[in-house]
Amino acid sequence: MLLMWREKPHEDEVPQREEKEQQMEQSEQERMNDVVQEDEKETTGIEEEFEVVKKERGRALHRRSRKRKKEADKEIEEEVVKNVEKEIKKGVEKEVEKEVMEEEETETSILKEFLTNEVEQQ
Repeated sequence: MLLMWREKPHEDEVPQREEKEQQMEQSEQERMNDVVQEDEKETTGIEEEFEVVKKERGRALHRRSRKRKKEADKEIEEEVVKNVEKEIKKGVEKEVEKEVMEEEETETSILKEFLTNEVEQQ
């Protein structure tokens, strides 16, 4: 008799136990869904933040690249100006040398002429 009494409550416990297990599984599934949703929200937030930072840095990089290009153009322009100035200076020096040589030739020819006249007069 004792065995029968035990079996009966046991039979009643089975549906309750199954129901509790189902409830536990359901609550576990709900917790998992909540965690997944939170992760998705967090991931979405991180992705949005990444896009914002990417755009900001992209703009900054674009500005920096424009600035670098301007600096490079300025350096090139300065180099070209220096080269032109050197060429002008060389041209001026050649002109000065040419004028000096012409003056020396003129002086030389004047001296020759003077000497020639002196010699002829003597």
